Amino acid sequence: MALSPFLATAKRLDELVSTLDPRPQVLLFCSAARVLLGDRAGDTEDALVATYEFAVTGRVPDGTPRTLAAPAESGDVDTVTLDALICADIALQIAHGEVKAQDAVWYVLEPQFQATSERLFGFTDVGSEREERDEAVALRDPTLARAVDAVETTVAELSAEPTEQQAAMAAEALRPLRP
Repeated sequence: MALSPFLATAKRLDELVSTLDPRPQVLLFCSAARVLLGDRAGDTEDALVATYEFAVTGRVPDGTPRTLAAPAESGDVDTVTLDALICADIALQIAHGEVKAQDAVWYVLEPQFQATSERLFGFTDVGSEREERDEAVALRDPTLARAVDAVETTVAELSAEPTEQQAAMAAEALRPLRP
């Protein structure tokens, strides 16, 4: 079965991310989490600082959790926040050597996928009969195209040992991820 255009885009970017060493992978997911959370980092701030430190220095600070506490299943957590927390969790797990960034770019782009579908079609989950056509149309949307390009550009510019300058660049470059 063929992948939908959104899934195909995420899969293509997953392949690019998988070529990176762990430190730039962590920087990508940490930066995406920070952009998606905005000023709502709250309890996640310590984890984001720790993953940032790992990305820049290669050292995980003592006492850094291996994973985040699961967000409440109450429905109060919106998609953007949930995907941001998943990105932060992925960054932590990569930093601890527990996972590889495989099939994870979906969470970086899902907020824009949903926001674009809502803006263009009036709902966030594109119906299965129209899914492929609608997603193909959505991928040509300038806002979503900027978000996809931001991930591609960031991945292309990250080195095996990110610097503080690259970390600042990643945070700025990924701003189009936030709906």
